[in-house]
Amino acid sequence: MIEVFTIPITTGANRGKLLAYAPLKKRVKLIDVQSEVDDFRKEIAEVPDSQVFHISPEPDSFRTLMLLPNNKCNFHCAYCYSAKGRSSLEMSASMLRKALEWFIRPDRLPRKKLTLIYIGGGEPLLSWPVVKESIEYAVALNQKREGGIYISIVTNCSIIDEDIINTCLKTGAGICASYDILEDAQNKFRGHYEEVTRNINIYASRGVDVGITTVVTEENIHRMSEMMEVMHRTIPQVEQVSFKPLVPNDSFTRFASKEDYYQSFVDNFFAAKQRADELGIRLTCPYLNAVSVLQDRFCEGKFVLAADGNITGCNFVSSDLEPKFEEFKIGSASEQGCTIDNDSAHRVFSHNNSLELCSECPAKYHCAGGCYAEHVYMSSEDKETYCDAMRLFLSKCLEIKYL
Repeated sequence: MIEVFTIPITTGANRGKLLAYAPLKKRVKLIDVQSEVDDFRKEIAEVPDSQVFHISPEPDSFRTLMLLPNNKCNFHCAYCYSAKGRSSLEMSASMLRKALEWFIRPDRLPRKKLTLIYIGGGEPLLSWPVVKESIEYAVALNQKREGGIYISIVTNCSIIDEDIINTCLKTGAGICASYDILEDAQNKFRGHYEEVTRNINIYASRGVDVGITTVVTEENIHRMSEMMEVMHRTIPQVEQVSFKPLVPNDSFTRFASKEDYYQSFVDNFFAAKQRADELGIRLTCPYLNAVSVLQDRFCEGKFVLAADGNITGCNFVSSDLEPKFEEFKIGSASEQGCTIDNDSAHRVFSHNNSLELCSECPAKYHCAGGCYAEHVYMSSEDKETYCDAMRLFLSKCLEIKYL
């Protein structure tokens, strides 16, 4: 039988009606009552199924390597997910070279594009000599294989110099700036607004590919459209931004409930998206990325190498000081090479839409089980709230696209 899910519309002109959604057929119909679903099934019976993107749990298929070159940081962001792992530790250049030789080799995923991301366990650019050498080495290694490579440095953008700019331009590496756009929000949660804004503009004006990642807090959730205006005015050469919703329990203080926060996120995101489109800014968020594809698992599958040599399956769980760290560890690296425990990797990356809670969910081919780390750390109540938010986002997307 054709899978058809019904989604109640709770706001707007169609409030009280239902969306009949057949994800595998990519068809939607506005209906008044549940009994109309069978007629909808008959209407779409001859429509061929769309392909569901299968994400293999096999480590040999993973195309992304995230590198945490240090555990040091020069900022103290209020919502940092890795602050517990702070130390003076820095990844050795020789271990990093071995990891790159293991990940970027001619016989591994030929003709596939690989992704290399330098991300915060601290601030990657505090270890610029190691990062620079490894970027250049990665590019050289990739020239020996078929297939491209995408390189990105996630940074607070407090550090800039000619060598960083020239290396990015020479290798094609991009900058992803963690930045709150609004001056008062940046100064409250991260600090250094003027310095960071200036550096973002310098990187962009020199031709470095720059994107923004912004955490949407209770402080700025009602100002998302304003953020697009401010971004267009203050960093005009940056044309891509991702809004990340809050996850930690202790971050919800002003809202009556987490449900209110997520409802507000969805409502304000779509208003901001409309304004972003008008301004030529590509605005996205994890929910939008999920509803844009049909997939059987949310996480793409990746290796995350921390400065201490531990390899995990999630950049949100990179330090052995974090709870349940062993549940996410999938291998280790040293100056002799890398070792992956396939059984551990399968356990982490077998989390998909086969969960019982996904069976009757209209987002089962989009959210596809959600983030494994959030699944492990969230309470049952929080999981339900997240799922409600995902369904609400999907409903809004379907209304906009089809109705």
